[in-house]
Amino acid sequence: MKKTILTLITTALCLASNAQTLPEAETELAKINIVGEQGIEVDQYIRESYVTTTYTIEAPQLAALLDVADTLIEQNITSMVYAKYIDPELGQLTSTLSNNYNANPNPGFWYNQMFEEDGETVQNELIPSTFGDGSRIFLAGIRYTAETQTVTVQVGQNPGTMTDGENYTAKFYIVCGDKAYIFNVSITTHTAPVYDFNTMICVGDTMFEYETVPNSNYAYKAFTVPMHEIAELLGCEIDAIEFKAKESENTLSMRSTANNGGFWLTKAEGFISTFGEGCGVYFEPFSLPNVGDGYYTMNVGQYPGAFTADDTNIYYYSVYYTYEDKYYTYTVKFSIRQKSDNIETGDENMVAREYYEVQLNPGTPASDGTRAYHFATGTTSWGWVETDVNLDHIEELLGTRKPTFFARSKDNVEGSTVISLTSEYTNNYTNSYYGYDHYGFWMDPSGSYAASAKLADSAYGVTWNSDLGKMRWHQVSGLRQPGDFFEGIFYLVNEETGKYIEYHFEIEFQDEFPAAPTVVGEEDITIMADFNYSMQNDELTSADQSINDLDLSGAAEAFGISEDELTELSTFMAARSANSFTSANYDDMMGYAFSAYGTCVNQMSDEIMFYIYFEPIDRQLCAFAIDDIADGDSYKVRLALDYDGKRYIYNVTIVNHNDYVALTSAIQGVAVTKQTASARYNLAGQKLAAPQKGLNIVNGNKILIK
Repeated sequence: MKKTILTLITTALCLASNAQTLPEAETELAKINIVGEQGIEVDQYIRESYVTTTYTIEAPQLAALLDVADTLIEQNITSMVYAKYIDPELGQLTSTLSNNYNANPNPGFWYNQMFEEDGETVQNELIPSTFGDGSRIFLAGIRYTAETQTVTVQVGQNPGTMTDGENYTAKFYIVCGDKAYIFNVSITTHTAPVYDFNTMICVGDTMFEYETVPNSNYAYKAFTVPMHEIAELLGCEIDAIEFKAKESENTLSMRSTANNGGFWLTKAEGFISTFGEGCGVYFEPFSLPNVGDGYYTMNVGQYPGAFTADDTNIYYYSVYYTYEDKYYTYTVKFSIRQKSDNIETGDENMVAREYYEVQLNPGTPASDGTRAYHFATGTTSWGWVETDVNLDHIEELLGTRKPTFFARSKDNVEGSTVISLTSEYTNNYTNSYYGYDHYGFWMDPSGSYAASAKLADSAYGVTWNSDLGKMRWHQVSGLRQPGDFFEGIFYLVNEETGKYIEYHFEIEFQDEFPAAPTVVGEEDITIMADFNYSMQNDELTSADQSINDLDLSGAAEAFGISEDELTELSTFMAARSANSFTSANYDDMMGYAFSAYGTCVNQMSDEIMFYIYFEPIDRQLCAFAIDDIADGDSYKVRLALDYDGKRYIYNVTIVNHNDYVALTSAIQGVAVTKQTASARYNLAGQKLAAPQKGLNIVNGNKILIK
């Protein structure tokens, strides 16, 4: 009983803490009770980039001292971090705290040296201020983890401002009501050591080929480095490996000049360089070594404009993974692709054509009149809209999961059978600091790529992520108006084989969009389309059609209505694109018209391959083709029934009469031992109380009931 009472008391306390709200922060230092203080020592090499290192501070008493639940700190940490306030007019410290963050990712602050009137610096304590000539370091991305009761902070430098042996302290506060806890970060900087390359031992090397087009931006290619194998060769743990590049022919250095401890390298020699003219490429770790799987992602990109299309040279750029006197070489064989960016329309290399619809909210310009790139509203917190593209499907069609993303360039000639494409990305979010890995294009209203988003005629932006299989749709807030409509064509190309998929998109801008029906079920079915038809007096007789019984039990059960109600109340829909359905273009005699790519098209389209008509009274799909469907060939379409804000989808495979007869004969010929207690299911996996017309699954076998 005591244990039960204790459990109840503990539960009640937990519930009380979960219900706790964060008290308003006091900002007057004189009114704040400092409940604790601790520090962390940071040693860093002098940096020539804004790369940060994340440090962890143990804080087991933080929640108790602030008298608040630790989960509440974790949830609200982005507003609980404060620093001393600087009066912008007087340039002096005040007696108040502020959470007006100015270093990314938030929460974070830049810290400057403090000077006396005679120009002498004040001790070694840095003060929070706006970024400027006196800025030395920044603290950012401050987080609290309730499970481990730790605070993490990213520490970075103002590139090139620190010297060997300098030491500074910077403070930040975590404030809860009238209580505050102080964290002191003490940073000491040192000159990065230089190693004599000639005296070191090579334990292995890897070379990757990187063939690409010249870029005017920072688009990159990601390579995977097997860190566990390298660590084994070096004879150390993964976290003991140091990442270096050459300062000169015979010296290695850890002097980082790019993000995440990476390097900008000179175009000619491949030596470490500060960002600017003369740079060729950068090596930038995107993800740090994972001790669990031992893999490491390395991004390699170009200095904008460093390479030209007529550059036929082959460059070799190397970085080094080192431990003590041993090193492992990682080299990229870099060359500019001398391939044509032209695709002949209608040739056998086009393996598929896909159709999609995209809806965007035009948004509004910022209060100062400027237009932002964060793209109004969408499906994520940043406001972009994503279109999923099935990577398995791409690999099946193209033979690769890593196709190149192309858009149409401006030099296309109307009426030409040659499409001039470009993969010079103008809309890329490849800054590893924020974790973006999409690249793509800004597009003008004609469907050609635009030089940048800043142009007044930039209609929208699109990016592609080959790891996730997602196209992201962007727009410049306030540039477009409700009702604006654009069409775009993009390509995913296997450049080794020349095969490509053509993607057609319709982009619509609206203030509000109707909610899409909730998909309550899907079912795979196979039907036949007769190809021996004739039309006399514009009428189609039943003899000219392939009659397919449609089992509606799955849809009726999913909607919670009877099959009779379903045929009377539901709306029959056809897939207009890969992600939308339509009830338009339905002909009372012909039904819906479809292209060979499974898209519902206009009744006057020259792409029509077959028709499908829904006969609700007899619950049948009537299908016929306008050309022969060869034995062994099949087509895919999607049909749907909509009812009361819900949707039931049929993924339909269409075959000719011969293949369908062979299929159904095989199903009818399956021998089944009768078992009175056997469970019976339909193709949707739903249990049936009694046999129903169509395919029934009994004991794992398909039985056709006519």
